[in-house]
Amino acid sequence: MPVRIERLWFAGIKSFDATQSLTFQGLNLIYGPNSSGKSSIFQALLLLKQSVQRAYAAEPGVLEFRSGVADLGGFRTFVHGHDVSKAITVGLSLTQVRTPAPRFFGHRVSVELKFGMRSAADREPSLLQITVGDDTDIKFAFDRQFGEMRLADAASSAALINKWSSVYEDQARHRGRNEPLPTDADRRWLREWVRKHGCQLAGWLPYWSPAEYGRGKPGRPFGGSFDAPRYDYLQSLLYWWQSWSSGFAFELYQMLEDLVYVGPLREFPRRVATEASDAIGVGVRGERLVLHLARHGELVDQVNDAFRELEIPYRLKVDQVQSEAVQDALGDVAIAILSDVRTGVDVSPADVGFGLSQVLPVIVQLLGNTNSIILVEQPEIHLHPKVQSRLADVLIKSAVRGKNQVVVETHSEHILLRAQRRMRERQTAGFRAGSLGVQYVSSVEGRGVVQSLRVAADGSLLDPWPDGFFDERFEDLFATI
Repeated sequence: MPVRIERLWFAGIKSFDATQSLTFQGLNLIYGPNSSGKSSIFQALLLLKQSVQRAYAAEPGVLEFRSGVADLGGFRTFVHGHDVSKAITVGLSLTQVRTPAPRFFGHRVSVELKFGMRSAADREPSLLQITVGDDTDIKFAFDRQFGEMRLADAASSAALINKWSSVYEDQARHRGRNEPLPTDADRRWLREWVRKHGCQLAGWLPYWSPAEYGRGKPGRPFGGSFDAPRYDYLQSLLYWWQSWSSGFAFELYQMLEDLVYVGPLREFPRRVATEASDAIGVGVRGERLVLHLARHGELVDQVNDAFRELEIPYRLKVDQVQSEAVQDALGDVAIAILSDVRTGVDVSPADVGFGLSQVLPVIVQLLGNTNSIILVEQPEIHLHPKVQSRLADVLIKSAVRGKNQVVVETHSEHILLRAQRRMRERQTAGFRAGSLGVQYVSSVEGRGVVQSLRVAADGSLLDPWPDGFFDERFEDLFATI
């Protein structure tokens, strides 16, 4: 199983000054008034996603605010209050983390990243602090004097050495050899050593490598003899910690790289889709949808199954032009055709209702990905209430059968009501208590606040909607009574 997000927290981003936290389930619905900050939740993850390639073995602190995924402006536009003296923080609690042995942490690991300007002369933010641990027990902070990341305090160095010592002793017992184990004095010596040696990071990914690795005196590496137990201990610590941290860095990189995002206002379909042959994916706005379907024929069948569930009266067919002359001139070319099941008439997606063009990229990403984290903004755009309700079943299927984590920013009450109904009916295997998360985002005196609404086993909300959200129908019905 791939890495999943158990919790996300962030601070200093746009309208969110104080730290806000969200717990993620299989299906997550995020509600709130317009301009309350809902999209900022997605943007916290998208900033990491579109920065991760540069961060992997890049200079520390490099962030990519503009890319083909999302245009986030720059640090000034992203940080709270446009105050560049402040920092932005993004933290992730991850589960199902699989790293090479030895295991310093369990399958649940948290990482927190803090970015900001080190001085008024800086042109872009740098990594100010990184925290890695089961909770937050091993912390690295930027040391301006040495220009390196260093363990932040004595508690962090003690936690690192205690974890190493536990792993080392387990390994020694497993080997069954009569070898000396680290004493309290050895552990104190190691704690001092790791405090004094700075760390190099691969960008902002938590890959730790001592900056002064191997600088010991000739014949006395790290100030000790080759034959001394402490030499073995130090070599073991450095090797094991680097192995674990590099494995975790790659897991984090892969999770962010594979994160799927479907933005609002998907692109209106073209009659003939052309694209370079090496272009992959659907695209944030569905701009490569037709060619993606042409390359994945099995997805077309799944889309048609979803059309039937949604009661959309069309059947989709996608053909890829095989002419070498056309491909030489235009690259890959594909044509999508919608056949009206009521009349048998074939039409282009450009000739049908706008709602279909908006929901099609959503369906493709929900059904075409497995074991992924999928972010969807406003999937209900231009859909009437019945289709919105049925779309909730597609969201549930993606979370349960596809084993995806689906996070939806929406204003649709119909999606929530259908999800609650499915929990109450208990007929959808795998969709039960703990499968649905509901978050509400509001603005209090201009500052964003995220509130988690508790969901009972039968799908009912244990907390009332803040600010009378969704109360308009009741008020309009009884306004004159």
